[in-house]
Amino acid sequence: MTLRELLKLINNKQDIEYIVSFFAMHLNDSSNDHVLRHIKDDKAYQRISSMIDELLSLDVKVNDSRLCTERSIDDFYGKGEEYYFDSYIMEKDDDSHYSLDFIDWREVIDSKIDEHSLFKYGYLDVATSIMWELSFLGLI
Repeated sequence: MTLRELLKLINNKQDIEYIVSFFAMHLNDSSNDHVLRHIKDDKAYQRISSMIDELLSLDVKVNDSRLCTERSIDDFYGKGEEYYFDSYIMEKDDDSHYSLDFIDWREVIDSKIDEHSLFKYGYLDVATSIMWELSFLGLI
């Protein structure tokens, strides 16, 4: 399954509301950026929905990259250990992985998603983590 195919699966009201709640919760806990903290849910919903629409509108660009998501534990901001998801991209036949925040969305949208990530964490958490990484520089 590619990211494009996954986004088509989760492009519905209930799943988008889940993504909005994740973004709001994470920013409220960790960000000095007050942008999303004060946005009403309907506006945040529209922004996430628009991000999905924009990603789905990109031209098809078949590639050999693979998107992976894994759950890790860390002590962010000295508040105690907590779990978080990390999504990244790997090129074919390369063990190195790269952050998604500086990669053009056109390079990511038709990348295959690691089947183990989908099986272990589920479609919605994988999609949410990837979208978080893609928007890390402030789209939302």
